[in-house]
Amino acid sequence: MKNREKIPSRKRRNLLQLYPNGLVVIATGRPGRKIKGLPSGSLFLKKYYAWGFINIAKKPDYFSLYVTRPESRIEYFGKVKDVVRSTSADSPVSKIIEKRNNLPETWKDAENKKIILLKKESLVKISPFIKAGKAPMQGLVYTKLSKFAKAKNTDDFRRKQKTYKKDYLRNPVLLQTLFSNPLAKINEICLKLNLPEDVRRTARDLFTVSLKKRTAQDPPIYLLIPAVLFASSRKKEYPLSLHRLSEESGISYIKIWETYKKISSKLDVDKPSVNLSKSIKEYVRRFGGNLEIKKDILSESFQLIEEARKKRSFAGYDPKGVAAGVLYLSMVKNRKKYLKKT
Repeated sequence: MKNREKIPSRKRRNLLQLYPNGLVVIATGRPGRKIKGLPSGSLFLKKYYAWGFINIAKKPDYFSLYVTRPESRIEYFGKVKDVVRSTSADSPVSKIIEKRNNLPETWKDAENKKIILLKKESLVKISPFIKAGKAPMQGLVYTKLSKFAKAKNTDDFRRKQKTYKKDYLRNPVLLQTLFSNPLAKINEICLKLNLPEDVRRTARDLFTVSLKKRTAQDPPIYLLIPAVLFASSRKKEYPLSLHRLSEESGISYIKIWETYKKISSKLDVDKPSVNLSKSIKEYVRRFGGNLEIKKDILSESFQLIEEARKKRSFAGYDPKGVAAGVLYLSMVKNRKKYLKKT
C-alpha cells in the first residue's frame, strides 16, 4: 500500500543544496474529510502523493503541508510535478470526484477545483519541523524556499502589516511624504476598506471643501484624510468602524475622532443623518420577534443600548451587528440558552 510506505526524513537546511530557490506553497486543512472513499489529512498526501482540493492560479515549485496532529507544525515537503483539475485524467481521485452522490453538499464544487501532484521520490519529512507560531495558519501560504529553510516558526511566513502609529507620527517629514497626494491617499484607503463609490465621491468632495475653508489652526492633512472618510461614511449612512479605519490609515482612532469633531461643523456632518440607537432598537425588536425572545431579554437589551449610546460605544458600527451582539449579551446575562445561529 502506498500509504504504508515510509516517508524519508531530510534536514531542512539541506533543501537549498538540493533544489534551486523557488516558490513554496504551504497548505492547511484536510482534503478528504467527509468524502466517502478518500483518506484525510496527511494520509491523503502519502497515499496519492498529491494535495487538493484548492483554487490556485500559479503552479508553485514546491509544496509543504501543515499538520495539526500530534501537534501543530509544518512536517512534509516535496517538489511539485504538476497542477491539474480534480476530474482530469492525471488526477488520482478523478473517479471518486465524478461520483457526485458520494460528496456532501459542501464539496459539490470539488470537481471545479485543482490537485497538486508531487514527484514521488521528492516527498520527505523535514527535520527539524517548523513549529506553529502564535497565529494559526489558514488556507494557502506562499513563501520562498530560502525563507522556508531558515524559518523558526510559522509566524515567519506572515506578512508584516504596515503601521504608522508609532514610527510615522513621530516623523512629520515622513508623514508629509506619505500624504503628499491626498486624493490618491483617499482612494487608496477606500480601496482597502472596500467603500462604495458614493462614499468615496463624498469623501473627495468633503476634503476639497475642507481645504477651501482651511485655517492655520486646522488639523494637518494626514489627520484630515481619515477624518473626512469617517465623515462621508456617516453622511451616507455607511457603517464604518473607527478601529478599522485606524488600521488601514495608520492613524490612531482617537486622533481621527478628535479631528472629525473639529471639522464636523464646517462639513455639515456634526450629527449622523440617522438615529443609530433608534435603528438598533428596531433591529432588536425584529430579531426578538423572529427568535421568539422573551420581553425581559428585550428590556435588558434596550438598557444596554442606552448605556452604549451615552458612551458612544457603537459609533461607526453596523446597526444590525450591534443589535445581534446586544441580544446575545442580554441572553448570556440572563443565563438563557439560545442558538447563536438560526
